[in-house]
Amino acid sequence: MTKALIFRLCRSAVYIAAIGQLALSQIHIEVITRVFEPSVGFVLFLFVTFGVVTAFSSSSLHKGTAVVPYLLIVSIATILGFVYQRIVIRDIRLDNVLTLTEAIGSLVIASIVMAVYAAASVGMLLTRDFNERK
Repeated sequence: MTKALIFRLCRSAVYIAAIGQLALSQIHIEVITRVFEPSVGFVLFLFVTFGVVTAFSSSSLHKGTAVVPYLLIVSIATILGFVYQRIVIRDIRLDNVLTLTEAIGSLVIASIVMAVYAAASVGMLLTRDFNERK
């Protein structure tokens, strides 16, 4: 497998994760309507938005350009994902209305998206010099 192909596969994975999370945001919304933390909606909005921005900024990683802005954006998206999960898990622990059974889908989706962002970003950064811009 060539490095250019690996780069394209990793970039495609970031796109699929970001757009998939946006498409599945209804699952997150069902969870946040039961959370008593007022900032959870804003954090979720930022998590999804920065995910989409991460996908689009991954297009500028050819030949090593725009590495720092991409790393900043993907880091912010991942941190927001952790904050979102922390808020939801804290609400579950406080025995409010939300239960783990109701929130597990949202937590799993957020975990998968963050893992894809991290793994694909490492893959893209390791193979970026070999990707030919078309």
